[in-house]
Amino acid sequence: DLTALFSINAGGRGSHFSYNDNSSFSPRLSTSYRLTDRTTLTGTWGIYHQELPLSLLSAYDDYKRLKTVEAEHYIVGLSHLLRADTRLNIEFYNKEYSDCPVSPDNPGDFTLDGTLELPYTLPRSGLSSVGEARAKGVEITVQKKLADGFYGLAAASLFKSEYTDYTGKWYDRGNDNRYTFSLEGGYRTEEKWDFSFRWLFAGGRPYTPIDIEASTAANTKITDPSRINQERLPEFHSLNIRVDRRFNFDRTNLIVYLSVWNAYNRENIVSYDWDEIDNRMHKLTQWNILPIIGVEFEF
Repeated sequence: DLTALFSINAGGRGSHFSYNDNSSFSPRLSTSYRLTDRTTLTGTWGIYHQELPLSLLSAYDDYKRLKTVEAEHYIVGLSHLLRADTRLNIEFYNKEYSDCPVSPDNPGDFTLDGTLELPYTLPRSGLSSVGEARAKGVEITVQKKLADGFYGLAAASLFKSEYTDYTGKWYDRGNDNRYTFSLEGGYRTEEKWDFSFRWLFAGGRPYTPIDIEASTAANTKITDPSRINQERLPEFHSLNIRVDRRFNFDRTNLIVYLSVWNAYNRENIVSYDWDEIDNRMHKLTQWNILPIIGVEFEF
């Protein structure tokens, strides 16, 4: 029976944003084909519209004219049941973005990624909806549901993410780590103890290096405009562990837990900045090892 093996769904979403009087329609299409009792092939296509943040649109009067960002997604996936409690998923995707706001005066600033670098100051004028972006990659996950006390999830991703400046030149986006890997899981005892962990690993984000000579002369941070996003931060990795003890009552639950973030005290560099007191470059890092004791009360 073909209808039992193959399915197709189509739909759409319309929206109107009264603040800038922008309207959009987003069509969607998804299909699936059951190859075997354990394996399913899927395909998805869709156009998505993302309204710009109100903090951007309301910053200056002329920003009301900016267009709604449009993205076209293509996704092909394969899902396979390895065993009763474990599933493998593989997805290949390609995403194309248009009508992105960019500034002719600052090619290294992709406005949609601005919040990656804090503090972030919006361009005072000149933003235009002519920027483009694209992302493509593959994601692989293996998920084990809770069985015999154990559960877990392993995920890996390989991807490339880019954007254009006002002139159409392509650059790596600020979130283009290129590869990520995560491993998480735990063990739950019948005595209401839960032991869990999460380990993250990612390639370094691209950044524009500081011009040391110019910054030293000016005693302030000046980046090299000829090397936009051509350097990369060191790889990121960190381990979080947690122990929970659950107490069950008639109508409520009490959970007491101890969590340790960055358990092996990895120095993860977030960015490089300029120290105007010592007139030298310095690195900004994420938190060191951080223990947390908490209590949760469930009604």
